[in-house]
Amino acid sequence: MLHTYYTLRALAEAWRPLLTGCILGDAFSQVRGEVTLAWAHPERETMLRIATQPPFLYAFRSDGFSKARRNVATIFESAFDQKVTNVRCADRDRVLFLDFEDGGGFQVLLFGSRANVLLVDADGRIVEAFKDDETLVGTPAPSPRPAPVVDTFAAFEERWETKRNTTVQALTRALPLFDKTLAAEALFRAGVSADQAPDVVEEDAKQRLFEAAQIIEAELMVPAPHIYWRGKFAETLALCPFHHLEADAAFRSEAFDTLDEAVRTFVRRTLGQRRFKELYEPLERALKKAHQDDQRRVE
Repeated sequence: MLHTYYTLRALAEAWRPLLTGCILGDAFSQVRGEVTLAWAHPERETMLRIATQPPFLYAFRSDGFSKARRNVATIFESAFDQKVTNVRCADRDRVLFLDFEDGGGFQVLLFGSRANVLLVDADGRIVEAFKDDETLVGTPAPSPRPAPVVDTFAAFEERWETKRNTTVQALTRALPLFDKTLAAEALFRAGVSADQAPDVVEEDAKQRLFEAAQIIEAELMVPAPHIYWRGKFAETLALCPFHHLEADAAFRSEAFDTLDEAVRTFVRRTLGQRRFKELYEPLERALKKAHQDDQRRVE
């Protein structure tokens, strides 16, 4: 649930006191699809790294300043020396805002192929875009689209679609802010099997699902961050304990004092894992092919 609305909302709350009053000192890209925004303050330096390249989208903060000496593209120069006045998340949408004194600011979109970092002026028009700059400059910045509020069982039942392939899909359709992992947790807490087809889930089971989801959402609003590890690999970031993973012996849970720290740890470890796989998998394929060739020679 790295880039769910709940995570972005909690990150905005955590970053507000750290970034308010900071000046944008640098902005650059040294990794494909990733923006780094470097902020200066008399008491601290901090950086936000934002990835806009699916499938792994992320935003995390780190203390200090570092920048490669080569293969770095400077971006958003017109925003240098602007001061942050607020950090906020859109209402029930996956958009982060970093507001400036002049009424403009950054708009960070973290969903699907539209993920982007936009510099917007006080009139709401795009001054510069990290992706698709030539197309987007001068156009109105996209308005957030709040997900429907599903706070009654009647609303939940109305959004339940029996034609979905799986119960998890039906649940994420009924609860648009839930991702697959949150849906799996709701199913576990409600005692409803994910193997059931949506059209055979009875009304009392739907009632339990709705109640479980309400409890989970309340917990998400007061984050108790965890990372669930499968061996040495960071598998899942969670804002509250995930009972369905704690019941699985393949996972171990690590609690963190702050969501900021948990997100930073999860992203960095995941990036390392992805790099390891890029190096490991070609070697594994080559070794398997060599083994198969040797087996054929033996036969």
